[in-house]
Amino acid sequence: MNKSKSLFWLSSYPKSGNTWFRIFLANLLTLLKENRSINLNDVDYLINDHITTKKTWVNEMCGFDTAHLTDDELDALLPELHVQYREKQTNVTYHKVHRAYTYINDHQPLIPLDQYVGAIHFIRNPLDVAISLANHFEFSIDDAISMMGDKSFALYYYPLRQLLLSWSMHVESWFQLKENNILFLRYEDMLMKPLETFSKAAKFLQLDVSSNLIEQAISHSSFNKLKKFEDEVGFLDKPPKLKHFFRKGIAGDWKATLTENQIQQIIKDHSEVMRKFGYLNKYNEPIVG
Repeated sequence: MNKSKSLFWLSSYPKSGNTWFRIFLANLLTLLKENRSINLNDVDYLINDHITTKKTWVNEMCGFDTAHLTDDELDALLPELHVQYREKQTNVTYHKVHRAYTYINDHQPLIPLDQYVGAIHFIRNPLDVAISLANHFEFSIDDAISMMGDKSFALYYYPLRQLLLSWSMHVESWFQLKENNILFLRYEDMLMKPLETFSKAAKFLQLDVSSNLIEQAISHSSFNKLKKFEDEVGFLDKPPKLKHFFRKGIAGDWKATLTENQIQQIIKDHSEVMRKFGYLNKYNEPIVG
């Protein structure tokens, strides 16, 4: 079976920069074609997650109502449905996914990455992820830390179950695919080295764009502009009870927010992967940036 030349995955553990990157990419694509910035609430029309989260999409592809199926049975349908979807594509498409990279019956990947062009995986310091998770799902930071350490955690926030596993297992599940054309981008590098990092992403996505266009897309996707838009217009991806989707957009918030016990629990749970991606030094001390 040939690889699709028209589908990229944008994967991440929740609250790791996926939405921010999708807004940047939507801006970049729109600037490239129409020389204008986007309406923030149009992002999901350009870059969406319906093939991993929507039961309505599964029903349409299957031709019957899947309401009677279990979560495992629904997952088992997805690999073939993804193949069918891929074969119908005539344009390049980009799809968000929060799932860990898991397998059906321990051998068939739920998302057959080797059949697609590739994936970008976004990773963020788990010390900051815990704070953003707690805010997004409106529970305590301690609960967020427990969720991130749960090796069998599944998110039922979407119609289709999203098996996340622990934060470390989630990252490792995608990292083990590094030979299958996957690019890892750190949230912190997106913040601190934006032109370099977003240019690397554009090149990986095979987009022939100038540095000037990338800088424009970065500017249109700045945190201040996103927050201003949300305050004035509203952001459709924001859960109904959540006050702000775009909260701070910084790295190192954990220094002022987490207790020492919370910091040490996250390090205990995730030290190996944190060191691998530069979030801990050799003495197991947290690093900002």
